Amino acid sequence: GRPGGGGDRMLLLASDGVWDMLDNREAVDVAARASEDGRGDPGDACRHLCDTARRAWEFKEARVDDITALLVFLPAPEAA
Repeated sequence: GRPGGGGDRMLLLASDGVWDMLDNREAVDVAARASEDGRGDPGDACRHLCDTARRAWEFKEARVDDITALLVFLPAPEAA
């Protein structure tokens, strides 16, 4: 969903080491799958996301940039 649109299920903050290798949709898809769509552990999802970015760096570059991620699950909006 759009920022503030009410349909957002997670907030994903990450360093350029993630964003240089994964686009927005890829990063969200990896985090959502790894976290079982918000039912799993956000720490495990972050580790999986960072591992995915690291593998992409190792495949595409001779170096690996710093890779950091923070994932917060957002509560479902309450029905009015």
